[in-house]
Amino acid sequence: MNLFFDTSALAKNFIAEKGASKVRELIEDQKNTIWISELAEIEFACALYRRFRNHELTENLVSEALKGFEFAIFRFEVQPIRSEILKEAQNFIYKFGHRHPIRTLDAIHLATFIHIKDEKDWHFVTSDLPLGKFARHLDFSVIDSFTED
Repeated sequence: MNLFFDTSALAKNFIAEKGASKVRELIEDQKNTIWISELAEIEFACALYRRFRNHELTENLVSEALKGFEFAIFRFEVQPIRSEILKEAQNFIYKFGHRHPIRTLDAIHLATFIHIKDEKDWHFVTSDLPLGKFARHLDFSVIDSFTED
């Protein structure tokens, strides 16, 4: 399967929290190809430091997660953010923003997914409930990773 991970789901591969075992299983399955946006590289570090500031993670856990991410990223297919992806993200906001709580970075993840997916065997993996709901609204196959382990 081709799996596109947004940052909320990808983080679970490096941090023990709800849904982490499901994410690890998906990533470790050799039959799966893991795709991410290059946005995830920045957003992942930002999320870790936010959790550190909120006293949810220790400095050691942040450091270990960052090192793990730097090592693991070589196993992922990383899609660069191009102007057409940003334009598609903007179109999502203009077209659906009045009815759906679409955040900027979520729109970029979805636009990246649209840019790379073909007709079959593609799944959008997220731990963000509103984003997953919106992706389903767009008729994407969504794998939720916010369930209990």
